[in-house]
Amino acid sequence: MLTLPDALKRCLHDSMTWSIGRISDKQGAIFPVEELAISSAVAKRRNEFVAGRTCAREALHALGYPATALPVEEDGRPAWPDGVVGSIAHSGEWATAIAVDRGRFAGIGVDLEQDEPLEKDLYAMVLRPEERQLLSQSTNPDFSAVDVAKLIFSIKEASYKAVSHRIGRWVDFQDAS
Repeated sequence: MLTLPDALKRCLHDSMTWSIGRISDKQGAIFPVEELAISSAVAKRRNEFVAGRTCAREALHALGYPATALPVEEDGRPAWPDGVVGSIAHSGEWATAIAVDRGRFAGIGVDLEQDEPLEKDLYAMVLRPEERQLLSQSTNPDFSAVDVAKLIFSIKEASYKAVSHRIGRWVDFQDAS
């Protein structure tokens, strides 16, 4: 069976650097400007944030960048160093980050999700009407409609991360199909 780190590695271009690990193992030091962003966060959110920033710094180090702060932009995205595009994700007990030189890619998005169905009450928010229609007609025995709904959610989440800094506006789940 493929491990999560091996699965991530297989999805990435050779020029991309990345780090992945258990949130409990990725509790590195953070910069004061990052501390401000989570000063009132509960322990779970704080641990996720620190693990994501630790993974991001490890990915940046592999690109040749020194340890640097990754402050939070107004819309919640991490502010990557000039010349870099990157993405951070965490879910359950895992955190990951991917970084690449901006000259190679315009954007990158990654998402991690728990292996459980998308909550039915989120379908209307996440899935466009035509996507809900396709799910209702699905006959593939290898994938249940709830598995596909969660996959669509994850793809849209990663897509938002990849393009939001380029288009300069909030991207809603209904904006992508």
